[in-house]
Amino acid sequence: MADGGGNEMLEENIEQHLSRIVKDVRSRTLDLVTFVEELGPQLTSTDVDKRCHGVHFLSDVLHRLVGFPFQEKEVALFCEFLCDRLKDHYTIIPHALFGVLALITNQNVTDADCVKLIQTMFKEVHVQSLLKEGRLTTFNLFAVLLNKHLTALKTIGNDFVFGFIQAVDGEKDPKNLLLVFELVGVIIDNFSIDLFVEDLFDVTSCYFPIDFTPPPDDPYGIKKDDLVSSLRKCLAATNQFAPFCLPLLMEKLSSDIIDAKIDSLLTLSACLEVYHSKYLLEHLEPLWTAIKSVVFHSVNSMLEEAALTAVTSIVSNLCGSMEENTKEKYEEFLEIIQRDCCHFTGADVKLMKPCGRILQAAALAAEPACQRIVNSTFPLLLEQFTQDIEISHKKIFIGTIANLLKAAKTFHRQAADSPVLKYKEALSTTLFSFLFDVNSSLCCATVDCLMVLVDLTGLLTEKEVELFVQHVTSIVLGNREASLSQISLSALSQLSRKYPGIIVSTVLPLLEMHLKTEDGSAMDTDSNQPQTTPISHQCVLGTLSAVCTQESVIHEVIPRLVEHVQHLCDADNYCKDTQTSLINRVFQCILNIVGGSIQRGITSAVYFKQSLIPDVMRIILMDSRERIVGIKSKDVLDKIAAILRTVTSNLDSEVAHNLLEDFVGLYLDGKSPYLETTVDRTFLPFECTSPWEQTQLVSLLTATLCSAKREVTIPRHSDLVPGSSI
Repeated sequence: MADGGGNEMLEENIEQHLSRIVKDVRSRTLDLVTFVEELGPQLTSTDVDKRCHGVHFLSDVLHRLVGFPFQEKEVALFCEFLCDRLKDHYTIIPHALFGVLALITNQNVTDADCVKLIQTMFKEVHVQSLLKEGRLTTFNLFAVLLNKHLTALKTIGNDFVFGFIQAVDGEKDPKNLLLVFELVGVIIDNFSIDLFVEDLFDVTSCYFPIDFTPPPDDPYGIKKDDLVSSLRKCLAATNQFAPFCLPLLMEKLSSDIIDAKIDSLLTLSACLEVYHSKYLLEHLEPLWTAIKSVVFHSVNSMLEEAALTAVTSIVSNLCGSMEENTKEKYEEFLEIIQRDCCHFTGADVKLMKPCGRILQAAALAAEPACQRIVNSTFPLLLEQFTQDIEISHKKIFIGTIANLLKAAKTFHRQAADSPVLKYKEALSTTLFSFLFDVNSSLCCATVDCLMVLVDLTGLLTEKEVELFVQHVTSIVLGNREASLSQISLSALSQLSRKYPGIIVSTVLPLLEMHLKTEDGSAMDTDSNQPQTTPISHQCVLGTLSAVCTQESVIHEVIPRLVEHVQHLCDADNYCKDTQTSLINRVFQCILNIVGGSIQRGITSAVYFKQSLIPDVMRIILMDSRERIVGIKSKDVLDKIAAILRTVTSNLDSEVAHNLLEDFVGLYLDGKSPYLETTVDRTFLPFECTSPWEQTQLVSLLTATLCSAKREVTIPRHSDLVPGSSI
C-alpha cells in the first residue's frame, strides 16, 4: 500500500511539474531551448531509465503545446534531437516516436526534416517489435504525414511505400488495423505501387476473411463489421489487385464457413466496381456454379442475398466493357443464366422462385441485360398463367414479374422506351382478372404487382388506373381477409399521391355514400345490388384518412366529414351511445388527417383554422342550447380539443393571436365569428350554474389558449383570470 501511495504521489508531482512547464512556455517565461538545457542531465544520462524518463517528459510537453508556434530553429533542434533518439535504446524509441508525432502534428516542420524523420524511422525502428501503443503512434504518424506532408513523401515514393509495408506487416491489433486499412487506401490513391503490388496485397489480404469477436470489455467498441468493411475497401481499392484477389475470393467461396462465403461474395461485388473485366473472364464458370448452388439450394438468407448481389455485379462488369472478347463472354454468360433459370413449369416448383430472383439480379445490372431478360421471360410467364392452375405457382410468377418490372423501372422511367410496353395489354388483363380471385394471397401479390406497373409512368392509361383504383377500393370495402385489406388500403394511399384527381372523382363519392348509409349497410361497388355484408363506419373513415395524401384530396374530404358530423347530430334514429360513438370516430378521423397532413407538410395549419375550426365550432354552438349529448361527450370533446391543439400550435404568431381573440370573444362576450348572430347570453360556460353541456366547452378554450407559441400574447388575460398579472 505504501508503494502504491508513493507511485501516486510521484505521478501527481510529475503532472504538476508538466503543467507548470507548459504554462511557463506558453507565457514565454521559459524559453524552449532553456527548458531542454535544464532537462539535459536526464536526456544525456548514461542511465537508460533516466534517458527514457527525460524523453518521455519532453514528448509529453510537446504534445501539450498545441497551437503554440515554435521558432524555425526550435523545430529544427527538436527534429535533430528526436532523430537521434530513434537510434537509442529500444525502451526510449516509443517515447521518441510520440515526440515526433507531436512535432509533426502541431508544428510547421519542413519537408526536408519530414523526409529525414521518416527515413530515420524506417532505418532504425522495427515497428512490429514495439508494443501496441508504440505501433499505433507510428501509424498515426503515417496518417499525419500523408495528410500534411504528402508532397514531401512523394519525393521518396517507393522508399515510403516499401517502409510502410514493412511497418504494417503482421499487425494484429484491431484498432491499429482499422487505421492501417485506411492508410492503405490513401497510399494506393497517391503513390505508384507498381513495384510492390503483390507485397501490399499480401500484407492486407492475409486478414481475409476477418475472424474477430470483440472482447466484452473492449474500450474502443470496435466491431467485426468495421474491420470487414475497411478491409473490403482495401481489396477493392485498385485494379492492380485483381490478379491476386479474384483467386483468393474463389478459394474462400469454396469454404464451408457461411460467413466466409458471404464476405467473399460481397467483396467480389465491391471489387468488380473497380477491376477490369479481363481478370474476371477465367472465373466466370466456377463463379456461376457457386452462385447457382447458393441460390438454388439456399441455407442462409444473407448468403443468398450476397450471391444475388454478385450476379448483378458480374453482369454489370461484363456489360460495361468495350473489349470485343468480353462482349462475347457477356452474351454467353447471359445465355447461361437464361438457360439455367427457365424452371417455371410445374415440375420445377422448388426452382421457380430462385430462378426469378436470379433473373431480377441480372436485369438490375444494366439496361441491355434488363431488356434481354424481360423479352425472354415475360412471354414464358404469361404463357404459364394459362397452363398452370396452381395458386402458389401463379404467386411466384406474379412476384417474378413484379421484380422484373422494378428492374425495368431502374432504367426506363418513361413507358415509350420500356421493354415492358409490348407486354402491357396481356399483362394488365391477366393481373386484373386475378383481383377477383377468392384466394387472398394471390390477390395480395396481384395488388403489389399492379402497383409496380402503375409506377412505370405512362405505361397504364388513366382509364386503366381508374379501373385499378375501383378494384382496390372494392377490396378495401369488401370485408376481405385482413392482410389483403391492409395491402389494398396502402395501395390506395399510394395511388392518391400520384392520382389525386381519380381519388376525388371515383373514390370519395363512393365513400361518402357508404358514410351516409344510416344502417351501416352498403351498396356493391361494382353493381347496383346491395351487398349482404355491411361496410363498417370505421372502415370508411379509415379509408378516407388513408387517401388524404394530397392537399386537393384533403380539401374535399374535410368538408364531407364536417357535413357528416352535422348529419349525425341532426339524426334522431340513433340511441345516445351509438350517436356518441359515431361522432367520436369521425373526429378521430379528422384528427388523424389534420395531424398527418401538417406533420408531412401537405396542408398548412392556416387551412384548418379557416375551413375546419369555424364549421366545428358552429356545430357545437348551434347545439349548445339543444342539449345534444353526442357532440358534448367527454370523448368527443377530447378529440376536438386535440384538433384545436394541433392546429393552434402550428400557426404563426399573428394568425394564432387572431384565433385566440375569436375564442376569447366567444367565451367572454358571446360574440362569435362562427355564427351569423351573436350567441345569446344563455351561453355562459364560466358560470357554475350553467348546464354541464356548456361548462364542458371550457376545455376547448383552454386547449386553444395553451397551445399557442410562447410569443403569442393571450388576449384579455385579466378578464379570463381576474386578479392575475402577466
